[in-house]
Amino acid sequence: MAPPPGTWRSTPKAAEHAAKYNFNLLPEDFEFTAEETNLIQMYDTVKQFEREATRLKEKKARERIYANNQPQQQQSQVDDDDEQNDQDENGKLSPRTPPTAAASAAAALASNKKRKAGRGKKKKPSSAAGVMNDSSDEEESDAESAQSDADQNIDAITLAERRAAKLEALRGEVEGKKNSMTEEELLEEQRRRELLATNDDDGIDDGRVLKRKRPMPSQEGGKSLLSKMMTAQTPPHDFSEKLGLKSWKGTVLFPQTTDELTWSPPELASNPNDGAFLVPMENFDITKAQNGEGPNTLALKFTAPSDSKRFSFNIAGPGHEDFDSILFHFNPRQRQKGGQLVINDKQKGQWGRPVQLPLSQVPLIFGQTSVTLLVQINGDGFDIFIEGKHCARLEHRTELPSKPCTLYLQFPSCDDYGAPENWKVFKAWWGNKESMAKDDISSVAGVNTFDSVHPRKLFIQGLPKIRDDREVELRRAELERIFRRYGGARGVSTLVPKNVGYAFVEFETDQMCNKAFQEMADKYPFKITRARRSKHEALMDKRAAEAAAGNAKAAGDW
Repeated sequence: MAPPPGTWRSTPKAAEHAAKYNFNLLPEDFEFTAEETNLIQMYDTVKQFEREATRLKEKKARERIYANNQPQQQQSQVDDDDEQNDQDENGKLSPRTPPTAAASAAAALASNKKRKAGRGKKKKPSSAAGVMNDSSDEEESDAESAQSDADQNIDAITLAERRAAKLEALRGEVEGKKNSMTEEELLEEQRRRELLATNDDDGIDDGRVLKRKRPMPSQEGGKSLLSKMMTAQTPPHDFSEKLGLKSWKGTVLFPQTTDELTWSPPELASNPNDGAFLVPMENFDITKAQNGEGPNTLALKFTAPSDSKRFSFNIAGPGHEDFDSILFHFNPRQRQKGGQLVINDKQKGQWGRPVQLPLSQVPLIFGQTSVTLLVQINGDGFDIFIEGKHCARLEHRTELPSKPCTLYLQFPSCDDYGAPENWKVFKAWWGNKESMAKDDISSVAGVNTFDSVHPRKLFIQGLPKIRDDREVELRRAELERIFRRYGGARGVSTLVPKNVGYAFVEFETDQMCNKAFQEMADKYPFKITRARRSKHEALMDKRAAEAAAGNAKAAGDW
């Protein structure tokens, strides 16, 4: 080993050290320059800083261990007292009392210290500069030992202790967030807990958010979130609970037996009454219906396939004559003008002026698993509710019987032209339910409309379409010739539009019109019905009647 740098002093003491330590000489055997002396002092200062940093690091580690163990020590204070009483004379724990996590950590710490004490200190040779004395080596070894003890103290904490400390930290964070939550957030949190838990109250946390326990498979009471999701959709053969059907007073019109599951129109039918569904709606009294008493509501649960073009049902009064007169007609048509809902009435074989609205303005009807439809009868008319939405109203066009009577519900097999209808009825119910119409229904289709039979005009339909003036004149002459004998001296007036298959014939008096309708309805090859009067025509007739009454009064006064 080469001698270290510096000025060598050839003395007997130096020779003795060189022979004894193999040139591992002590600092006093050298003479250093001023720069070397400053360097040695700076090195000593750095080592002091390192020892101080190690001490502070050890202190911080101990504080962290104490902070993590404090919550668990507070919770298990009673258990620690019991363990202390169960110790035997030798200071060992009783076999029936398991050691706590803190005791395990203390035992591990003591074991590590014993192993450290029994471990011999390894001599560290002097550095090349020869600046480390025996005392500095010993202090550095003590610092490293303290650091090793601190690291092993951290390792001595069990996995359960670390989990417990982490759980306590999370609980504290949750409690802090809970205390800072607003009222709306608290309500939302409570609703979330109610959905995820059961209906059994197990306690109140903080007096603010309700805590619940998840039920065991054997427990009863309460519904989990999964069960609520599974029962949220009402089965197709039953009405939704939100309609309050249990509180209604009424009877089930369909199915009447357990064998009947659904009803669908027959595939082959020659007319609407061929194989149609017909059931009476008993105990109808318009006086009680106006007051919210007695049967006033028809409820249907049905489905219409996505490929269905149309379907319909009718409500008729007594003496309908095979539904030749209908009080209420409901008819969705998916393929007509982009989808139309048609609501109408029929008097003596003549359809009235329809109330039409696009299907886009009502809840989905076609292609749904099931649809709920309600028709409420009141003093103003028939109110239609689809999935709870007030969609339309058909005002009364015929005076209803003043005495209690029986109405009739019909599901036709086809339309008037033999086109098949496609839908499936699950359930029909007839009974009493309070009015669902709101105070302001001015925006509902069919409200405040006017429609009545024209007393002096007939409607001829089913005619071939005409396209030019010559054909118009020929048709007008033909109609005037056929109905001339019913028109008196003045004859009849006709209205023949182009590009359509109908025409109108107007008479001078009501009696002439009635006689022509009675005699020609079955003789004429095309269909003849009574025409409808528009609101403008009704106003004109009303003004004419008032003017006639005024003239008569003036003549009497004169």
